[in-house]
Amino acid sequence: LICIFAFSAHQAFAGSCSSAAGSGGGNWSSAPSWGAGCTGTGGIPATGDTVTIASGNPITLDVDTPVLTLLTINDVLNTSTSNYGINTANLAFGGTGAVLTANASTINISGTSGTLVNFGAGSIFNAGTSTVNISGNGNFTLTTIPGTYNLAVSGTGTKSVGGSFSILSGGTLSVLNGTLNPTSSAKV
Repeated sequence: LICIFAFSAHQAFAGSCSSAAGSGGGNWSSAPSWGAGCTGTGGIPATGDTVTIASGNPITLDVDTPVLTLLTINDVLNTSTSNYGINTANLAFGGTGAVLTANASTINISGTSGTLVNFGAGSIFNAGTSTVNISGNGNFTLTTIPGTYNLAVSGTGTKSVGGSFSILSGGTLSVLNGTLNPTSSAKV
């Protein structure tokens, strides 16, 4: 019996890549914007990749992102005026200099455990009228994401809110499934 397995490199083996050093940034869909390690066609990020927006190399979304394992923002990630979507299991803001300008985009976070969003001190989330969907199954902690935006939480398990968390005028909080559990230090 002979078995033949065919794998697409960008689907079978996830990569790790950053916006290219010295590129000065660029569009998400442009290969020169990225350093080595991205497994998508032409050298751009693909499903399952771990992606970092490196300091000094901002990225503008000109397409929706594939579903990433982790997206770390250390410079500017701008969804542009076309409001392309961000899809990731985990999202990290590296601190001062990390800026996500979301406009009216949808940000889908689908991780299943741990801290799904890590917001470093000095980071900026320009939410616009964006929607943040947290849809992972399992238990996880959501730390502070400042701003006014729509937040939808779904999936099974307990979702814990750590730190200060506010839904301001014009924003909505929807718990569609599971349990929302504010920790003792959280303000909901």
